[in-house]
Amino acid sequence: MLTLITAIGDVDSALPSRAMWELSRLPKDSSEYLQGLDAFLSEYGSRGPNEWDIRSDTWETKPALAISLIDTMRGALDDQSPIIRNEKNAELRRAAEKQVRTALMSQPDVLAQFDMALHSAHLYLAGRERAKTNIIKVVHEVRMAAFALAERTGYTRSQICMLLADELDAFASQPDEFRARLAQRERQYLDLFDLEPPFIVNGIVPPLSQWARRGETVTTSVVVGDVLTGAPGAPGLYTGKARVILDAADPSALEPGEVLVAPFTDPAWTPLFVAAGAVVVDVGAVVSHAIIVSRELGLACVVSATDATKRIPDGAVITVDGANGTVTIVSMP
Repeated sequence: MLTLITAIGDVDSALPSRAMWELSRLPKDSSEYLQGLDAFLSEYGSRGPNEWDIRSDTWETKPALAISLIDTMRGALDDQSPIIRNEKNAELRRAAEKQVRTALMSQPDVLAQFDMALHSAHLYLAGRERAKTNIIKVVHEVRMAAFALAERTGYTRSQICMLLADELDAFASQPDEFRARLAQRERQYLDLFDLEPPFIVNGIVPPLSQWARRGETVTTSVVVGDVLTGAPGAPGLYTGKARVILDAADPSALEPGEVLVAPFTDPAWTPLFVAAGAVVVDVGAVVSHAIIVSRELGLACVVSATDATKRIPDGAVITVDGANGTVTIVSMP
């Protein structure tokens, strides 16, 4: 079933990785690379880590984020090209489609339903990513205005994002009057990062006093032979060294062919998929970003592997079974 929605093409979140791949094949000091990088930042500059948050830097506001991802790709062999891998998996998808259609040939009504459902699924998956792209472009316009306001008034970018909408006019008239207020809000905001938000909220959000502090929760360690169970993401069976990456802004530890183990993913993580042999994510669902991109690239992917980044030791050899949603510990580092 997963093969039928693999490598459908026209997925916005996968496009930057293709452009980055082409740049990674060029010498860093060449004019072609520099011109290509400028064009890339113009086209995809709104993307980046935590791109929903206007406080966060994007590839345009901090090009080093994109450059580090391109550099990570440089170590990958040519056969890891996202374009080549996508086409190989598109062939598998077309073969699966043909197999199903052949089986349903004697049932024209059911065949018609299958064709309609498959077309709708492809349209939805690509459309979902396009919708996010459109929203992120608008968010980025707000970000750029906020960053410009911070520069003109002597505030940090983070502090300027603590302003409320109904304070903007007063701030424009007397920006210095807000220094203590915004500094206090920023401290309160940053304090929240020490808390572990509830995984599921059912109707009522628990008060902050009931949230656990990060580091206080006990995580069960693993031994060789243990199997972590998550949700199937993208089909495939892959064994390789686990590389736990907690921040897409610092991907330097990931070597080509290693299994990317991440807390979550967004388009800023996508270029890392190109170098990775498989993907394991703490959270995620059937139409999450990690799954959609893994299917485009033909990577085995498991999502909702709770606490995988905490339980899987960095450097351990693991087997990722994307079809069954399991991760097996093969050896410890």
